[in-house]
Amino acid sequence: IRSALAHGFALPRGAEYHALRRSRAAFRGRTSPREILLDIGPRTMLDQLRFESQPEPEIANRLKAWKRILEDPALGVLAPQILRADSQVFVLGSCFANEIRAVLETKDVSVHPRMDAQIAALLPDDLKIDPAWGAWDERVHYQCYTPFSILQEVRIAVGAWEPTPDSVLTSKKDGRKAYWDPYRRYVYTHTKADTLTVRETMNRRVREGLEAADVVVFTLGLIESFGIQGHPGVAAEFNLAFRKRLELQDPGYDEALAAMDEACRLVLERAPETRIVLTVSPIPLSLTFTNADVVTATMRGKSILRAVADTLQRRYPNVSYFPSYEFVMWRGDGFREVDQRHVRPEIVAEITGAFCDAWFQPDALAPGDAAYPQHTPRPPQGKVEGRGPRRGLLDTLLGRRSRS
Repeated sequence: IRSALAHGFALPRGAEYHALRRSRAAFRGRTSPREILLDIGPRTMLDQLRFESQPEPEIANRLKAWKRILEDPALGVLAPQILRADSQVFVLGSCFANEIRAVLETKDVSVHPRMDAQIAALLPDDLKIDPAWGAWDERVHYQCYTPFSILQEVRIAVGAWEPTPDSVLTSKKDGRKAYWDPYRRYVYTHTKADTLTVRETMNRRVREGLEAADVVVFTLGLIESFGIQGHPGVAAEFNLAFRKRLELQDPGYDEALAAMDEACRLVLERAPETRIVLTVSPIPLSLTFTNADVVTATMRGKSILRAVADTLQRRYPNVSYFPSYEFVMWRGDGFREVDQRHVRPEIVAEITGAFCDAWFQPDALAPGDAAYPQHTPRPPQGKVEGRGPRRGLLDTLLGRRSRS
């Protein structure tokens, strides 16, 4: 512990410090923990990514001072590097979960939930969602954006709860009856039996993934959620066709913390050695269902989710936080110019690459082209991707442009 402190943790009171103190086995055989420095300045991050296995004390102390941002804009991230090539990774949550999956699959890592050909066969082509990345795949149906939908998935996987068959809802799509599973994102079929089969298949894949996982990645996206009239639980997302059946829930910190605390506890009760990594998506809301302005609602939701992640990493030795949110928000040029919402593909590649470097042992992963993961949302058709001048956070909020 003295050695770790002497060699400098950017956040010595955070989860990795407690994980080191309480779970020494995870770092056994290492002389000291490593730290990744992610560039958040105008230079290319891939050129600035570096490891510090034994930084000098004056360097370690400088990392804790804000003024060093002016000289060396970088974000310190602790790197346990405990995963191997044969490690099993379970990812669940918003878009970043799919980005992690896309990169790891190019490097031959086993990622869960596993895809199942039966799902593709049961979902009719005319009812499949056309996702932002331009090509349908099953992963779009595993996305869940709120702490409450993540908890719902974990509860189903461990057998603590199971939705009833009568929770399948019906509507008309293009003049035909369609059956919707409200607990999964955009799962429509033409028969109730098919919808229930898709539900059972996805339940099994999530259960198998959690049981096999060495590390679980939960990505928190937003806080606004919707209850379903006459049924327990929350809908995977808002559905305009069923707006009269959905009830807005605008929970706060306490409710979000309780949900994610239970999700982490259920995972760790079944497999105490599992490592859990929490991230917060930087993508703003496309719209809010509350009375607040969309900017205010976005900041409220992200603040709650970030505080929840911090509380849990302090509460559980095996829970860590990966700062993808901070990297994008403080970088200044992380978002696409066309919508100022979705993260630029090259930034996504940098973040996911840093995640791999932080969690996997050196040289554990097979080479893979992660420059532009296939699940990165594309810009709207007809729009030209542009980078534009860098914006600092305060400049963006105040409507000013900083000098590039």
